[in-house]
Amino acid sequence: MDLIEKNRRKSDIFKFEELFNKVRKICDSKKNSDNIKFWNPSMRAHWVAIAPKARNEVPFAPFMVEPEATLWGLILGFSVQKYYTDPETYLEIELKKTIYRFENFDDCTCAGKTIVIWLGVPFETTFFGLDAIYSDDENPWISKLPVIKNENDLDNLSPVNFYKSGQMPLAHRFYSEIKDMLPDDFNVIFPDWGRSPFSALWHVRGLQDLLMDIYDKPDFVRELFRRITDERKKWFTDRADFLHTKVGPGIILNDEVSSPVISPKIYEEFILPSEMELADFHGGISYWHSCGNTTDFIKLVRKIPGLKLFHVSPFTDLKTAVEEMGENDVALQICLNPLTDIHMATKIEMKKKLQEIVKTCGNVAYTIRVDGIQKINSADYEINKLKEWIEVAKEVLP
Repeated sequence: MDLIEKNRRKSDIFKFEELFNKVRKICDSKKNSDNIKFWNPSMRAHWVAIAPKARNEVPFAPFMVEPEATLWGLILGFSVQKYYTDPETYLEIELKKTIYRFENFDDCTCAGKTIVIWLGVPFETTFFGLDAIYSDDENPWISKLPVIKNENDLDNLSPVNFYKSGQMPLAHRFYSEIKDMLPDDFNVIFPDWGRSPFSALWHVRGLQDLLMDIYDKPDFVRELFRRITDERKKWFTDRADFLHTKVGPGIILNDEVSSPVISPKIYEEFILPSEMELADFHGGISYWHSCGNTTDFIKLVRKIPGLKLFHVSPFTDLKTAVEEMGENDVALQICLNPLTDIHMATKIEMKKKLQEIVKTCGNVAYTIRVDGIQKINSADYEINKLKEWIEVAKEVLP
């Protein structure tokens, strides 16, 4: 590192020195130490994939709130587009989010000196030619025009280049610049590929055409799965080489797996095999996520090796998840409906919902997560509703 680079790095660290010091104090606080005890430290670092400890190891099931970037933009005053495209803004906001959470939300979120880079839902689909659509007050969207319009287009699908494809140059810029701006006791996590092969194909091929292909051209669909699965495996191998580490347990982000859009038969025949293969490649899939209705798929998902944490959406039957996952030592991440359980709920309704969850879960390991919170009313209203829910959770869960 030459003298100019050293001086620039010192300048960047000095610029955020006050924020770094505040985060250090938070990390060393008793509140943070108490919160850390709720969580499994062996889980892979990711913005959402953190599993709670067994119920007999903690006094109550941990709970946490996570506003969307759109609401954070109003709370902290920043452009959502700049947050997702400018490394310096991203770092500043991540530090401020940690501080704001600690000062305003008395939940079980634990703070750390690790910056996890998350570039939004379009990230993996950009590798295959789709665009990320930005705005100042919305999360990034995935462009809607599919890349593969017919069978011949498969031959034109370029291999994923870990350095050049889609948003990979942006990912490397974020990682490099944030790493340079951090003091020695902080670290940064390179972006992950979480999107499942089916989730990628949903956008690369287009939902309607993909579903028609499953019935009309099943061999073509299997070839699509083969291509995407191989690309993800190669990407993780390249990532491990770049970071001088090993490929570890993976995660599966699968919002597109939802009933009745697809059937259990489709999931078992076309989707599950790729996820089982990825589990073998990664040495286990530690977290499986879908915001859809996955009740009909739970028994099949349970077959994936290494599963540690299963996302239970507001549309998935909790009792079924408890019986199939929780009673087989898979922790449950229970997500509430941001509209009916938070925005529009009274304290009495919040309490009733939480009591139902406690009764249904019994002694299985679970955490309750409130996310997807965006601005429907004023920012102050949404913040107060989150604080109200936390107050109720502190009353009910212990």
